[in-house]
Amino acid sequence: MIPGTEQLFSAHWSVDEKKILALEERTMYPRILDPAKGEWRLLTQEWIGFPNWSPDGKYIYAHTGSRTAAKAIRIEVATGHIEEIARLDFNTVGNVYYWVGWTPDWEPLTLRDVSSTQIYRLDLDR
Repeated sequence: MIPGTEQLFSAHWSVDEKKILALEERTMYPRILDPAKGEWRLLTQEWIGFPNWSPDGKYIYAHTGSRTAAKAIRIEVATGHIEEIARLDFNTVGNVYYWVGWTPDWEPLTLRDVSSTQIYRLDLDR
């Protein structure tokens, strides 16, 4: 058990295995373990989902927002600066919550909800 991880989940090692990213349970705010100090640093006070380290370890790619106003973002690890990569101006869908993933070229992927909420009546000839 790493001290300070009691309220954290979804841990991800950086590519160089020198840092750990984890999310706070209640807020889903990202935290980075500073191995030199042995302390967790709050990266930003914006909740994120499905975080991924960039190959060079300088960024965290994730999503934020709601199912109807989602954004694909990247966060600079050194500063916590958030850059919007794409705005998802459509309803998204997922198993529990909406999902955003990434291609090998770091282009965002998501599932678009194109289901219908219209109600129809069917008259059957018998």
